[in-house]
Amino acid sequence: MRPAGGSAWQNVSDGRIDTTVPYKYLHPDGSGRSIAVLFYNGQIARGIAFEGLLASSHGLLAACARAARGGAQVVNVATDGESYGHHFRFGDRCIAYALEVEAERFGLRVTNYGEFLDGHEPEQEVLIKAGPDGEGTAWSCAHGLGRWTRDCGCNASAPGGWNQRWRAPLRAAFDLLRDDLAPKFEEAGGELLRDPWAARDEYVELLGPGGHARREEFLKRHARHRLSDDEKVRALTLLEAQRAALTMYTSCGWFFNDVSGIETVQTLRYAGRVVETMETLGLAPPLEDFLEMLSEAKGNLLERPTGADIYRRTVAQSRVTPQRVAAHVAICNLIEHEEREPECETAGYVYRKLDFNKQRHGRVTLETVRLALEEEATGRRHEFALAAMHFGEIDYYCALRPYRSPEDYEEAAARLWSHLRAASLPVLLRVAQSEFGPEEFGLEALLPQGQGHLSRSVFGKLVARFMEEYEHLYEENRRVIERLQEIGFHPPRELRLAAELTVGLRLEREIRGQRHGAGDYRAAVEIARDAARYGYRIDRTSVTRVFEETVTEAARRVVTRPDAESIRSARALIELGRELGLEANLERGQEIIYEAARAGAALSPEARDFALALGLAPVALEQSEQTVLVKG
Repeated sequence: MRPAGGSAWQNVSDGRIDTTVPYKYLHPDGSGRSIAVLFYNGQIARGIAFEGLLASSHGLLAACARAARGGAQVVNVATDGESYGHHFRFGDRCIAYALEVEAERFGLRVTNYGEFLDGHEPEQEVLIKAGPDGEGTAWSCAHGLGRWTRDCGCNASAPGGWNQRWRAPLRAAFDLLRDDLAPKFEEAGGELLRDPWAARDEYVELLGPGGHARREEFLKRHARHRLSDDEKVRALTLLEAQRAALTMYTSCGWFFNDVSGIETVQTLRYAGRVVETMETLGLAPPLEDFLEMLSEAKGNLLERPTGADIYRRTVAQSRVTPQRVAAHVAICNLIEHEEREPECETAGYVYRKLDFNKQRHGRVTLETVRLALEEEATGRRHEFALAAMHFGEIDYYCALRPYRSPEDYEEAAARLWSHLRAASLPVLLRVAQSEFGPEEFGLEALLPQGQGHLSRSVFGKLVARFMEEYEHLYEENRRVIERLQEIGFHPPRELRLAAELTVGLRLEREIRGQRHGAGDYRAAVEIARDAARYGYRIDRTSVTRVFEETVTEAARRVVTRPDAESIRSARALIELGRELGLEANLERGQEIIYEAARAGAALSPEARDFALALGLAPVALEQSEQTVLVKG
């Protein structure tokens, strides 16, 4: 560093740089361009990330206040967002309370870099470390940018013998795709946009909330001439290709241990989006060369999948095409009740059902639908005619084709519906394919949310049947099992499993049943005690979830109907939790009581006891009551 415009540089590469003031960094090309740079306080950052400084907002701000002694202008800290609540429970609350409430008490004011720099021009210039081969430095790699380019030795505790030699060919493959797209983007975009690269840089304006509403103004600002609807779609698709080309370099794709990791697979999906958009635009992506390079990105697992294997198996198969989205919507309509809203959104598409009919005959459910789709990112529109059928269990079928005309759709639907009551399944399938094909889909068309619906529908029924059988087995043999246990016999694992599943189910049922009832948890306590007496291990995950939901309902009742019965029931619920030894998350219940007290609700001694039993700190109740008094 040196005074702005000075000649002698002072070496502060050992960490002695003053982090309380801004610096000017001049572009090395001699153009005079510059940016302002602020360096973060490493000691406070380490305290937050590794030393428990988020345990107390008071402690966090005390550290900041110490750093600000001597008239410091800014205390600047850089940390991972995951520290606040993910790595450290309640870290999000600590930072929120620190910034919103306690900062002022410590004489600190929350600002941002733009506002701060408005009043504090840099007085010092700074040079940044060049790093190995001049490629720069990174705080999570000791080898410059090695972690994102080569097998530098840094990894995330990889097993012995593993390597990260896959990084270099992965990056080379992405570079190939990016560099092939660039001139094609420039040429095709230049026909539509005044400055394609400036439009690319500002495309971020359309990616946040409300971006769709700003689309026309954005295109008007950047268009070379008045664009037709098709040209607007093409321009936005070109920009979407560039967005995908940027996202495929997402940092965590290189950060971890193997090319088959979920982070790297996600970057390959982004690359797949580049290929997809280039194909849509007719720009001929270099897919063969791309896959050849990816084949050199070899994994560490026994089956040794390469980047090319993963792309073919995972990425190409998971592409979200308009046809797949349409089939997904049609099959979901068979799984659950269809949506009544005029427009719905899924997987980046807005869709409308322009014509819809669904009927069931015997075990076959038939649906015909005319579906309009619009891709949110580009405005590209599609319209399909579909027929979908459910034959029971997990047998689903969908045929679709581009929509042609109302007459064609009505005639095809009429011919198919005429076969529903009398035709065999093979005939019904053949007619659906001939009238609505040629494209066909089954369950593989379902997107993740549809897969969830199907799992709940199918597995829910199967689990209910299994549990019925377990409960019957348990009840039929309960006396024998319990008697033998009392005299020292140990039942076989199969019988113990039936007992544990049944007891856990009954406990959940009893807790849930009292949620809107009398709030009498004595039967639940007895079930828990019986389980303990016979050494049954109850699945606490499911019971805990039901318990947490019930506690939240109980807290609401204490606030909205604070009579003796509501409070007695709520206290009994807390006692049940202790009896069961549940490590439940009671935060929502605590918040309900706390917010009610802050709003001025009068808490009876019994309600206060319930709040304390929930784990609400006495000081929190006292502060809320003081707040109400001050407001009064």
